[in-house]
Amino acid sequence: MKKLLFLTSIFLVSGFLLYFMMKGGTTTSEPGNLGNIKDNIVVAMVDSVKVADWKNNAQYLRIKTEIGLRESNGKINASEKELLISTLDINYALSLNKKYNTIKVNFTSFPSELYNEMISYQTKNKDLPIYIGELNAFRRLEQMEGVVNQFLNGRFNIAKSNSLRAQINEIPIGSLAGNPLCSRFKSSYYQKIGGFQGDVQTVTELIDTAEKYPEEYSRYKELGDWKNESSVLKYSFYKAWFNNPENQRFL
Repeated sequence: MKKLLFLTSIFLVSGFLLYFMMKGGTTTSEPGNLGNIKDNIVVAMVDSVKVADWKNNAQYLRIKTEIGLRESNGKINASEKELLISTLDINYALSLNKKYNTIKVNFTSFPSELYNEMISYQTKNKDLPIYIGELNAFRRLEQMEGVVNQFLNGRFNIAKSNSLRAQINEIPIGSLAGNPLCSRFKSSYYQKIGGFQGDVQTVTELIDTAEKYPEEYSRYKELGDWKNESSVLKYSFYKAWFNNPENQRFL
């Protein structure tokens, strides 16, 4: 009988452990068991983190150190220390969540420090992975400037132009859509792409015709009118094309 009770107890404990292992890593579970910890001061310190205006990890590290000291001094036991630290992590992740929602509509540069903390504690809060995805998308949007500039340095192609517009528009920035910086990035890119098209689409069609049908001069005779056009020559491909001696035969 005693052996049966012992085995039953082991099974129940194992079941509870498995439940909490599966549940605890990804949600903001409430630290209900903290009420059983007699050290009210350290409990209050842990609770304070979730309502703090996050600035850096100094408060988190100070409280985590304090928890370790209180175990060393015998004010809490090992299991209480583990519970306090796990709750501290959850509360800290919640403070990161709140901070992101506070700044997401008005930050003017990538919040690197906050982002790195969100990465570290993303398993402690169900929303942090979503917000990390938004910030990753913001980085992609920010880096699209290089892609756009590379496009402007090449030969215009309407299919590439449309594809690039679609690529920019489809970056999944989520709730950052209301951030003015994101709006400025998109507006700037669209303006550059549209300006490029307006400046060079016609001359590109003439160049295409000249290169494809060099013997049919009447089809591209207007090409020479563009050789001194500043709005065209400001783009590197077209400046190089008109300066290439081999292309003088088309002008």
